[in-house]
Amino acid sequence: MVCRVGVRPRRKSLRRHQLANYKIDSYQRLSIKRQKPISFKFCRYMRPTRRAGTIKSIQTRSHAKKDGAMKLFDSSNYQTQATTVFASVADEVSQRLPDAQLEHIGASAIPGAVSKGDLDICVLVAPHQHAQAVQTLEAAGYAIKTDTLRTPALCMLVSPRTDMDVALQVVARGSEFEFFLHFRDALRSDPRLVEQYNALKHQFAASGEERYRAEKSRFITAVLTAHVQR
Repeated sequence: MVCRVGVRPRRKSLRRHQLANYKIDSYQRLSIKRQKPISFKFCRYMRPTRRAGTIKSIQTRSHAKKDGAMKLFDSSNYQTQATTVFASVADEVSQRLPDAQLEHIGASAIPGAVSKGDLDICVLVAPHQHAQAVQTLEAAGYAIKTDTLRTPALCMLVSPRTDMDVALQVVARGSEFEFFLHFRDALRSDPRLVEQYNALKHQFAASGEERYRAEKSRFITAVLTAHVQR
């Protein structure tokens, strides 16, 4: 079997009722609206390390400056490295998951987008292979990110690499979690959206992490809503 790296899957849009059930926060927080909302973070501030033969998550460097402002990098300062790291990780993962499809997602996959300098990768697998794929990646040294949503269709793992913060989103093909690709593709196809996204990040980078995430959430939701209406 050949791993298809960077090949777009069959397009599947979120329906209105699906989008309404999710509060999408810059790939970092997603809350399911229930009687009592359950919040979790898609953040990269935890990195796995080995201890006594096990993998344990520990706190590492923050992307925030000492004054509380979020540190952002222009695309020229991080996207070349992110592309190189993506190729390396994709090659490694494809050897262990030959049926998987690797997609570069997040800001580092969008030309001209500013970012905190990390890398997000979507690992698309068949629904019936999802659980086994997660186990295979764990055995290879990746660690499941605690306090994040885990369903039969989604699991986030972090890489043991030290040169760049890398997160894998293991997603079942055909699930609603393909929204990672929809948002990326929307910005890739419209430079004006990238300009707006960058301006928003710069505007709220010094407003604290919660406000920064909240504003990004509104923007992402608006983009995905427009995607659904097409």
